[in-house]
Amino acid sequence: MKRRDFIKNTLTIAALGSLVKLGANADLLRNTNKENSERNVPKMQYRINKKTGDKISEIGLGSAYMFSAGMEKAVKALRRAYELGINFYDLAAGDGASFPIYGEAFKDIRKNIFFQIHFGADYTNGTYGWSLDLDTVKHSIEWQLNNLKTDYID
Repeated sequence: MKRRDFIKNTLTIAALGSLVKLGANADLLRNTNKENSERNVPKMQYRINKKTGDKISEIGLGSAYMFSAGMEKAVKALRRAYELGINFYDLAAGDGASFPIYGEAFKDIRKNIFFQIHFGADYTNGTYGWSLDLDTVKHSIEWQLNNLKTDYID
C-alpha cells in the first residue's frame, strides 16, 4: 500500500470513529462501494496469514467508543467499515458494552470477520478487568462469545 493511500485509509477510518462518537449522520456512513470508487476512495489492502491463508485488512478498527453512539449508529458505522474493507476488529475496550454492538453488526457475516480479544481480560462486570484465574478466564470468554454472537474467537 502506498503511503498516501495508507494515510487516506487511516483518516477515513478515524473519521468513522469520530462520527460515531459524535453521533453524526455523515455521507461517509451512507455511501455505497460504487459511490466510493467514483470518489476515488482507495481499496483496502490485505495481508495473508501464512498459516491459515486468511486475508486480514491492513487497517483494523478498535472498539473503545463504539458504545457511546448507541446500538443503531454504531452498527451502521461498523457495517460501513466492513464495506470499506475492514475485517479486523480489536475488542480490547475499556467497557464491555461494545461487545453486543459488534455481535449485532456482524452476526450474519461472522465468517468474514476477525475478532481480537485479550486473553485474561474480564468484561463480565461491564468494565475492563484482568485475571489469570482459569475459571474467571473461562467465564469471561464465554461471556464474550455470547455477546459477540459467535462460537469462536480468531
